[in-house]
Amino acid sequence: QPKDQGQAGDKLHPRLYAFVTRRGAQPALIDLGPSSVVADVVQGWLALVTDRAADAAVRDAAGKKARELVWDPIAGRWPQKRVFIVPSSLLERVPFAALPAGDGRFLVEKEYAFHLLDHERDILLPALVTNSGETFSAIGAPDFSAADAGDGTRNVCAGLRGASFSAMPHATREIDALSDLWSQRKGAIAPTVLKG
Repeated sequence: QPKDQGQAGDKLHPRLYAFVTRRGAQPALIDLGPSSVVADVVQGWLALVTDRAADAAVRDAAGKKARELVWDPIAGRWPQKRVFIVPSSLLERVPFAALPAGDGRFLVEKEYAFHLLDHERDILLPALVTNSGETFSAIGAPDFSAADAGDGTRNVCAGLRGASFSAMPHATREIDALSDLWSQRKGAIAPTVLKG
């Protein structure tokens, strides 16, 4: 950990750093500040987020401070909207998408898509094997209103008889996207898709 520059006898103060890297660019090391300060701000904001009686203005101000500490320094080096984060234990509970954007909206409303990963290797694509014999099946997006769906309830679910369910938003799009991703593999066998 770096030592604060100052008078002789200064003690070491743990600091929080972020490594930022994107395709075609050199990794950057960003100092987010003293770990204790970041921890206090983040924990204070999270406490207000989970407190239904908290004052909205106070909560938003705390969220803005948290954003300024843990996201703004990174955003300055990250022009993309899709973000993969491998958080330290200090930040693993931070819902980055819910951080206030500063204009009355939240980062998720700024079209950011945050993905929290357990390890850096989670983002690496596995080596592609030609003609591996691997298959892919995608099953979902059921059509609950289909005439031939029948009454799929059992005695344990008797209370659901006659209930109607709407289709899950974007379920079909997700299956199609996964199928397209699979099909991009070299030598991939055509996926089996069951939907509707």
